[in-house]
Amino acid sequence: MQNRYVGDIGDFGKLGLLRVLSSNGLSIGVNWYLTDDENHNGDGRHIGYLAKTEYRDCDEALWYALKRIVTSNQRETAAIENSGILSATYYSVPIACACKNKIERLEQRKSWHMSALKALRGIDVVYIDPDNGLMVPSAQGTTKMGKYVELQEIADYYRQGSSIIYYQHKARLQDNEYAVQFHNLLASINIPDARGLGLKFISTSQRFYFFVIQPRHESIIRKCVAQMLTTEWKKHFCLIEPHGTNDTISQRREINMNETKKAVISVLGMDKKGIIAQVSRILYENDANILDITQTIVSGLFSMILIADVSSGNCSFDALKTELDALSGRIGVQIRTQRSEIFEAMHQI
Repeated sequence: MQNRYVGDIGDFGKLGLLRVLSSNGLSIGVNWYLTDDENHNGDGRHIGYLAKTEYRDCDEALWYALKRIVTSNQRETAAIENSGILSATYYSVPIACACKNKIERLEQRKSWHMSALKALRGIDVVYIDPDNGLMVPSAQGTTKMGKYVELQEIADYYRQGSSIIYYQHKARLQDNEYAVQFHNLLASINIPDARGLGLKFISTSQRFYFFVIQPRHESIIRKCVAQMLTTEWKKHFCLIEPHGTNDTISQRREINMNETKKAVISVLGMDKKGIIAQVSRILYENDANILDITQTIVSGLFSMILIADVSSGNCSFDALKTELDALSGRIGVQIRTQRSEIFEAMHQI
């Protein structure tokens, strides 16, 4: 989210959705994923809806409130928070991505995320509003990573009891491809029993809102969405049921994981003796076989990507990940262990 987007048609759609959920008794949290304004394009200019009654009829109070913000040139997230448009808990701390060192950026992101989790703990539905949507490999650790939400961040909100809605910008893919990606990516995260659905906002630049739903919230959230689609909002939203939505994500994950053969392990930190040896020892002890490995050292910074075969019946991916996470803390380097299909799906975005 950037302040220059405040009051545009995207805000109208997402705030309209959140107001429907709030009016049905769900507490709402908003993490803006706020980044600095850019000026290389005309994004944020889509405010023509404020002159059209077809939008006003969807939510008159919201339409007038956003019109006041835009016409008074108060296009900042603080204006929404202070307007009373939406009763919510807001997390407005910007994501700091400008530092030159990749390790520092990742550490700052982790600290920022932990603060956000604490601020939004106990909320029924947390809305996540990155500029672009799910993290892509090309942005990981770069100054552009503030435009994306990490899969692990979504999982963390779910594990502390919230349902999640996250924004996904529609680029060049077909709708069904986004739905399949949503299914595949969530199936790669250990969030048992979660349910999913999606809404596409079809006015102007198309965008998706994907839901990761706690079982106790499913009935009321589906009721809210169905109710919304019987009103004037039906001209601007359509429902997308993610592939395989009749199964829980944990059931779909079990099916997918039975097909998984490889793990991707990345290591990043200051160079020191024994990193490769200690990672290799854990792989050996867990009956995982190294298929490919690449490493570099630049100005004392060690980086390694390793592909491991985890298809052995004696190899538990979760146990392997737990041991590598523990090693990460002991030796002071970042170790990330993920199933290979998460990368395959992300590269399709």
